[in-house]
Amino acid sequence: MSAKQLLLDAARKAEATRSESRVRRIGLILANALIQSRPTDPDEVEEMMRVAMELSDRDIELLADLIHIEGDILENAPHIERHMAYNLWERGPWGSRVDPELDSARMAVLLF
Repeated sequence: MSAKQLLLDAARKAEATRSESRVRRIGLILANALIQSRPTDPDEVEEMMRVAMELSDRDIELLADLIHIEGDILENAPHIERHMAYNLWERGPWGSRVDPELDSARMAVLLF
């Protein structure tokens, strides 16, 4: 997939949503992919834009919190084992409380 095709895909996705924040996220993903000094995988960029269409603003906030919790680990490893990620989740500002919204976001993280 060429840069032109990615741009067209981003435009289609942006047109399909009414959410300004989702359009902004798609634009940021595309812009970062195009200015990277190393070649980017167009399929990966397309997948990131697809995921940006699915996530709510609240999901993004929760993911940002998760990056603060697990980001250091990912700097030295390609991934975090599922059980470890699940246990680290409780270090977030939400703690160990039961909340369906948090459980939904947690499942989205594990699936993506």
